[in-house]
Amino acid sequence: MFGIMRHRFSCTSFHTPRDAWAHSAGEHHSRVPFDMIRSSIVNSAPSLMVIFPMAQKIYNLVMTNGVRFLLRLDPEDAAQRDVVAHFSRGQMYEHETSQLFLKVLRPGDAVIDVGGNAGYFTMLAATATGPGGRVVTAEANPKLAAMIREAARMNEADHVRVHEVAITEHAGSIVFGSNGDHDSNGGVVAGKKPGDPLLSDATVTQFIARAETLDNLTEQEGLERIRLLKIDTEGHELHVLRGAEKLLAAGRIDFIVCEMNLPGLTQNGTNQNELRGFALNHGYHTFRLDPDGRLPSLVPPGTTLQQPYTCNVLLTRIDQVSEVWPFVVNTPAAVRILSQPPAATDGSPP
Repeated sequence: MFGIMRHRFSCTSFHTPRDAWAHSAGEHHSRVPFDMIRSSIVNSAPSLMVIFPMAQKIYNLVMTNGVRFLLRLDPEDAAQRDVVAHFSRGQMYEHETSQLFLKVLRPGDAVIDVGGNAGYFTMLAATATGPGGRVVTAEANPKLAAMIREAARMNEADHVRVHEVAITEHAGSIVFGSNGDHDSNGGVVAGKKPGDPLLSDATVTQFIARAETLDNLTEQEGLERIRLLKIDTEGHELHVLRGAEKLLAAGRIDFIVCEMNLPGLTQNGTNQNELRGFALNHGYHTFRLDPDGRLPSLVPPGTTLQQPYTCNVLLTRIDQVSEVWPFVVNTPAAVRILSQPPAATDGSPP
């Protein structure tokens, strides 16, 4: 459906959600951004009222394939500014990953988003799966969790549930940190445990978060099968997968899109070989995502991923690939045969 065309966004920022429904790139559209989402949000109310900063704006995102939703972002936040920059250039955020979401998700599917940040991939999943789907997002940062709840409310997405929790290999509590007042990036603080002194200043904020495993979370939500699991935890991905041992052993997850953050993995006491090896031991091979949504490239065991920056990879079983990519186009390189130039008729050299 999506082929090799690069879907582009038409984005306009607004300050009120009701105004945003009626505008998109200068055109008028119906109030509901996509037909699937109509009911009120069912998430339990947060324990405190969150006052959103005035710098935040609501973006009405419209793709050329008709997918559209509202998203509240803060252009002054370092992490969210990168998302806004992509939208301003008419590009999808993390293009390869966005393409994967649109390629593999179907109406009625279940999705888990671990590390939801401001909710872009949560809402992309909610759009793709529709009212019969299930989207469960785990985000330990209270401000970000509130933004995701707000996005679900604006889009009237009652099939989105937000858990203010850090996903890891054990249940209980864990030290979580964010990068200060103007950078919402963050994650589990490696090497620090509850009871240790916590840091809090303009550059870092550490706090105690509730910890949970994916095995427990899916049981709480009553999810039998997960079509797509997204993990973006700044190097904590292996610990997340260790907490999904039952799910992986039973093959109940079809596709895993996983951040490959090499410095983050090192900080968490592991590396890509351990991460990929753990997945492979459960039958999940590593694939490099294609920017146009075509067949991902297998990264064989023993082959090291070299990348100039942090990016996402696909973890899935070999037999799962053909369901989404049933064929691959094999076009040999064209060979150009140059003919001899015609002989000159005036006696001059050719």
